[in-house]
Amino acid sequence: MYVVGFAEGAGAHAYFVVTGGVDAYAYAPVAAQLLFHGLLLLDPLVVVLVVRGRSGGPLVGRS
Repeated sequence: MYVVGFAEGAGAHAYFVVTGGVDAYAYAPVAAQLLFHGLLLLDPLVVVLVVRGRSGGPLVGRS
């Protein structure tokens, strides 16, 4: 489930950034924009960690 959920999240964030550029989340406060852009990097990291069987994957996903 982690892999599917976080892969879908990474795909959604990538889609928004590709279609909207850096200002894809301009409607949100700056802190939320930074979080959403950060998730573009963290979501694939969780997928890789879970697929490789690392126990840190779910922990990173909770942050």
